[in-house]
Amino acid sequence: MTDPYFDLPGLSASALKHGATSMLAMRHYIDNPPDQTPAMRFGSLIHQFVLEPETVPDTVVTWADPKRGKAWVAFQEDNQDRTVVTADEFTTLIEINRAVNDNKTARDLLIKTEHEVVCQWQDSACGASKAKVDGLSPDLLVELKTTKTSLGQFLKTAFNMNYHIQLGWYWHGATLRYEKKHVPTYVIAVEQKPPHDVAVYRVPEPILKDGYAQAKEIACRYRIACQLENWPGIAEDEVLEYSLPSWATAGESTELIIGGEKVEV
Repeated sequence: MTDPYFDLPGLSASALKHGATSMLAMRHYIDNPPDQTPAMRFGSLIHQFVLEPETVPDTVVTWADPKRGKAWVAFQEDNQDRTVVTADEFTTLIEINRAVNDNKTARDLLIKTEHEVVCQWQDSACGASKAKVDGLSPDLLVELKTTKTSLGQFLKTAFNMNYHIQLGWYWHGATLRYEKKHVPTYVIAVEQKPPHDVAVYRVPEPILKDGYAQAKEIACRYRIACQLENWPGIAEDEVLEYSLPSWATAGESTELIIGGEKVEV
């Protein structure tokens, strides 16, 4: 079943994160939305089990036997509008839900917010814009991420996956929705593998502002690219310099600069 959010007009954080690579990558993503991979499917199920557990009984069914034979074909036909998971998958999803709710800070953040909230806005710089926020209230913005929870690994993943662009975009939409200058923003990180450790990260306002500034710059470049009908790739006609990143140099630490703040991992 397709999420109606994807059919809404406007630039999304996912498109903008592709734009951080190049206008060509952003254009391709918008014109060719990717098919759901097994990892994406399971990630969506994690969100459902944690954020909307009340919907699970009517939309998810478990199949414990091998996926073959007449019984499997009949089962599929009887459950065309439901998501089929294995018994092991169902157990993992229940355990992840329990792990998040066993963390008092994470549980309190989820209790205080509405879940899967769609925001839409329009301005002269970015045009039509949209966001679907995991948890939102006038006083809180919460995102659920399935990722490593330790500080170093989380920050590396956050930087590589452009979380700051996504969170800055969502944060800006929330400030417009509630007519506020700032909405405190948190990430609930949960590990997919046992023991499903959970950590809550507060995102400083400078990082959110910097993330939105990058998102806005990407959106403006994309609008210009569309007007010119020219979507440059990473380098166009440039020759890039081959060099080793700092993390590849033995004995040296890695420094990330996010929102003007230096973080050593």
